[in-house]
Amino acid sequence: NDVPKRAVGPERDVKMAAAESIFLEGALQVVQQRRRESNTAPEMVDFFGARGLPLKLAFHWLSHSWPPASDAGIPSVQTEAAASRLHLLGMCGRVIGAVAATDMRVVVAKFTEELTEKVSPDPKNGKPNHDLLRGQVQRLCMHGMRHVALRFDTDQQLKDATALLQACRPWQYTALVKKSQIHHMLADMLASMLWPLVWSDRPRVCASLAALDPSLTKVWFDTVGSMKAEAAEWVASHTKHQAAGLPFYTALVCLLDDARYAASLDAALDTLFRVLKGKEYRATCVRCLVQLATSFINRNKRSMPRAKLREWLDTMFKVLLNVARKGGLTREEQLDMVAPIAELAPEYAVPQLLLNGLLNSESQDCRLAGLKALYAVITALPAASASPFAAKEEGGAANDAPVSAAHGYVQPAGACTVPQAFGEIAAAVSRGGPADGKLPADVAEMLRRRSHPFDLAGVSHVWEQVWAVLGRLLTITHPERGGGAGGGNGGGGAVATGPPPSASMASEVLVALIRLMPVTRPESWKGVRPLDVLHGYTTHAEASIRTAALEAVHDIMSSSPHLRNSLLVGCASHVSSLSDDNVLAVRDGMALLRELMSSWQADLAGEQHELYGSIDGGSSGARDAMGLSVARLEGFGLSQLCSADETVRHSALAIIHQVRELHIQLVEAAASLPPAFAASPSPGG
Repeated sequence: NDVPKRAVGPERDVKMAAAESIFLEGALQVVQQRRRESNTAPEMVDFFGARGLPLKLAFHWLSHSWPPASDAGIPSVQTEAAASRLHLLGMCGRVIGAVAATDMRVVVAKFTEELTEKVSPDPKNGKPNHDLLRGQVQRLCMHGMRHVALRFDTDQQLKDATALLQACRPWQYTALVKKSQIHHMLADMLASMLWPLVWSDRPRVCASLAALDPSLTKVWFDTVGSMKAEAAEWVASHTKHQAAGLPFYTALVCLLDDARYAASLDAALDTLFRVLKGKEYRATCVRCLVQLATSFINRNKRSMPRAKLREWLDTMFKVLLNVARKGGLTREEQLDMVAPIAELAPEYAVPQLLLNGLLNSESQDCRLAGLKALYAVITALPAASASPFAAKEEGGAANDAPVSAAHGYVQPAGACTVPQAFGEIAAAVSRGGPADGKLPADVAEMLRRRSHPFDLAGVSHVWEQVWAVLGRLLTITHPERGGGAGGGNGGGGAVATGPPPSASMASEVLVALIRLMPVTRPESWKGVRPLDVLHGYTTHAEASIRTAALEAVHDIMSSSPHLRNSLLVGCASHVSSLSDDNVLAVRDGMALLRELMSSWQADLAGEQHELYGSIDGGSSGARDAMGLSVARLEGFGLSQLCSADETVRHSALAIIHQVRELHIQLVEAAASLPPAFAASPSPGG
């Protein structure tokens, strides 16, 4: 009643959708609370049952005939109408998912009822609008069942999951017009439901733990097996079914019992490799092949010798990496290819997929994807190791040992609930790094203690290869984009051979290399000294390179105590090399030097000096962490006193005083170390 009379169509829908979203959000909170408290009060059961208001409203709005958002003449109203509808549909899906977690049978019955009405409308109601009904089916599948998760804690949940597969079998719903589109929607919906089961290897793991009734487990596997056979015939019948059918077929293959899985694996691989030769469904085939690899690792990571498992994975990924090198995959698709393997088997993904694969390529897209994935793996490993689902197998480093399950989801005894679709590492790789883009605190703490996340994953043996690959890439990329420093010493490294890459792509690769410096022990890179050129990037003409370099300098300062003196000296050397005419760059460089010294002083004042006594490497590590080139830094300050710019002279005087204060603090901190570690900071160069 409060809607103005002129508010019609989309304008009225915005307010209506907002009101319904508020109610559904409240209902969602109640149903989640009911589930936590196992509340079986009659009023609660009625409210969230088949006739309950939340479920009825959710399916009502999924089937609602919205007027086109373009009916609103004002663009802002069009945008708001579309956004409010999308939010309401999302809330409907979340409510349905929450109710399904409590009573799956109610949701399946309501879904199949709505689906049947729309696929086979009653002719007594007049001529049906098949386009409108197809849109409603699409919303039911895409939004309505999006948050429905199959669980296997109890026999009843296993029965419900089997009943859902049987009830949603795509080929039993045949529309009068464009019947294939309904089949595709249902296949997409089921594939999205089954993928978390492939990732977590359910319910096969639950069955191996004898947590479920064997007769019910057999019914589940028989249902999956029969649907797999039907899906194989369906996909082979016409190429138009491949986009939706291949992921569904692959998921069913991955969920077979051991005997049928072994008999079907080669046929599935042959089908996917055959389709991969074409270009139309290449990305879909890659996703399906990675899904098969995920399933194979989950099934065999504990029992199969490492060399044999690596040989099987090499056979598959050799083809996929060749496709990526030839430009057949976008950067995002390459990251998605690496993500699950990096989570389940980082000891294979890092050397084989990244160092020998994407980073050993002439394609700049492959290099950039590989660098982003390597940074994501390193920064996500500590958080993944702390996950309750992570478990690390001890021993067995030889080729006859099984591949470590260090960061895959290992089934805890007695628990069969499906976890989230991705773990920490896989999610980070798919994003291309941490969610906020910053170096995580737990990674910085490990680096500060001279340990590394690679130690957690059993891949420390690849360090020499990492340093060689990163040094080679910096040697190639630096001459292309590193010379853009604003009058600085951006030079260094060998001149790249061959045709130069595009400027924008080379800049992105250089930014990725700079971000990797703090987490890959830059003092050990082969063929180049990153710290010698890093400060040149802080005055680069391109903002992205300049920002990345400044962040890397601060990250190294906070996470690598043994490199702090080198950073200060490098910063002073870079500013000294700048032209006197480049006054702004000189000012910025001197301000950065003061910031770095202030950061060091703050660590010393904040009891961080206690850390130096526990640094791996003993007395030599402590001496490196406490060393300060007083003479070189004071000499730099004195030289800048001759500058014609008054601001530079004031900064130079402040630097001289700050060097003295920092030296005094280091001497006092060194006095608190044990005699074996204590070493006075060197006042010399």
